[in-house]
Amino acid sequence: MMNDKLEKLIKENRSSFDDLTPPSDMWSNIEGKLATNRKISPKTIIYRISGAAAILIVAIFSYTLVFSDRAQNDQLSAMNNEILETEQYYNLKVLQKKEQVFKLTSSQPEIKKDIEEELALLDTAMLELKNDLKENISNTEVVEAMIQNYRMKLQILEDILQYIEPQEKKETQNDFSNI
Repeated sequence: MMNDKLEKLIKENRSSFDDLTPPSDMWSNIEGKLATNRKISPKTIIYRISGAAAILIVAIFSYTLVFSDRAQNDQLSAMNNEILETEQYYNLKVLQKKEQVFKLTSSQPEIKKDIEEELALLDTAMLELKNDLKENISNTEVVEAMIQNYRMKLQILEDILQYIEPQEKKETQNDFSNI
């Protein structure tokens, strides 16, 4: 029923639908509406200014965060380098002492095994310290504890060397005196 009325309307007014030229006052109506929309209310101005201020504040805050993080990262990087250098130094010293001890005790594998077990305990403690350091790299107490761990390793190896070297000398003297 609705379709019939629509069809009838279209058939009766077919010629007016085919006319492609718009009414002459259409553009003036559109321009008039655009002109009234261009007038900005004071509230709109306030909202735009406050929005721009908010964006500016967020930009300044973000800029500050980025550069303060960068400065902090530079400090952490320098600290990381110092820690790595310290680790390398002590690892080299420990390795040298271990080689000396193992060379002198090559005929006694049980001593080597005991030393490795003791050093493994200290290595486990070192791993825990490194995990603590990852959580808070600027913690000087953890760094000092790591250095103390390395010093303990060195001290253990030096004590063993002090004990073994005099005995080695006695054995070599006895070997030569028996000749």
